[in-house]
Amino acid sequence: MEKKQIRQFYVKRPKDARDTALYALLNINENGRKANVFLRETLDRAQEMEPRDRALCEYLTQGTLSYLYAIDDVLGKHSKTPVSKLNPTIREILRMAVYQLLYADRIPASAAINEAVELARIHGLSGLSGFVNGVLRNIYREAEDSEGAMKKDPASMRRILSDGAVRWSVPKWLYKKLVEDFGQGGAEAVFQSWLILRKTSVRLNLSRASEEQITASFAEDGIHAEKILDDPKVYELDGLSGFGVGALTAFRKGWVTVQDASAAMLGPVAAPKKGDVILDLCAAPGGKSLLMADMCGNDCTIEARDVSPEKTKLIDENAERCGFTSIHTKVCDALREDKSWIGKADIVIADLPCSGLGVVAKKPDIKKNLTPESITELAELQREMLKIAVKYVRPGGKLIYSTCTITKEENEQNAYRAAEELGLKPYEMKRIMPDLHHDGFFIAGFTKID
Repeated sequence: MEKKQIRQFYVKRPKDARDTALYALLNINENGRKANVFLRETLDRAQEMEPRDRALCEYLTQGTLSYLYAIDDVLGKHSKTPVSKLNPTIREILRMAVYQLLYADRIPASAAINEAVELARIHGLSGLSGFVNGVLRNIYREAEDSEGAMKKDPASMRRILSDGAVRWSVPKWLYKKLVEDFGQGGAEAVFQSWLILRKTSVRLNLSRASEEQITASFAEDGIHAEKILDDPKVYELDGLSGFGVGALTAFRKGWVTVQDASAAMLGPVAAPKKGDVILDLCAAPGGKSLLMADMCGNDCTIEARDVSPEKTKLIDENAERCGFTSIHTKVCDALREDKSWIGKADIVIADLPCSGLGVVAKKPDIKKNLTPESITELAELQREMLKIAVKYVRPGGKLIYSTCTITKEENEQNAYRAAEELGLKPYEMKRIMPDLHHDGFFIAGFTKID
């Protein structure tokens, strides 16, 4: 298969939120860059931007990606040129502007339209500025209600959007699958959660500092923190203003780890003890290894593995920042059996590659890149990895299987199959559905039968 050519895009106004968001969208949608990674890299480089502009850039990029299917449906009805045939820069300018018109409550329509026209001009596309202006003004007129006002929510968009899948901005095949799996109400609750711009969650490393010390440091940094999980303790942060969590005092001191509350629930299921030997497969960036180390007060032995040096480097950096000397890394493919570890681990954590449908709110490009076939392939991959992972567990030890998705094929079906075929006894199984405060997540705890 011919490799897609990478196109070069540039920021014309480095301090401008919309131009930087345009740059991010072009690289994500045209060059296939991972949304969450590329956006953070872009913001980390944009040191000249004011905090409020950084926050706006993040808001516009994430929002446009989240509503992409709905936006393209609207554009397809108002542009004589098919969306796929538009100039790439014009396409992303229009997408970002439609997001502002239809869904961004605090952005006036005039600002959205005028800034879109200006973006076309500064990127050398003045000849298309009239086209941009006309398409956007037509969309705005159609979306206005009888009193000339805009109500920016999915339910009120029914007059201009095609059907349920488009209204919730998901591919039709995925809409149908989740309705079949969880019913109309359950599926729509998931779709709604995917459209929420989530705040950053951090888990407290209580072996490093007390809850009181850590929350006091949040306040000193001007951050509002709300506890959303008590065991282990996870807080949701508000007030980062477009800056990453790395700006926090507590993060620099190793007192907190970025981790969603759902993923942190793995801790009580694994229930590590001091002195345990723990093997963490597919471990990057290391959140679960850090959780195990913290719960053991750094008195355990953890080998955290992943498939590349780049990934194990992330684990090393996080372990060093948090001061956890119990964590050691190794570059290793989870599909390759390591005979030296057979029967040696008290706990094996198998947080395996998955479709990621639990984290779409943070990684909205998953909807664009996922296919029905990839879910089937991932479920098969997980089964092969579990066959190897179980060999490392000592008799009576624990295997913890987890994913950040919600499909039954990758979760319950694989878990029951593992119990039946691999000599495992399940002692806990839970699926957490995505909502305002949680990623979607699945955890199954097994004991290896003697």
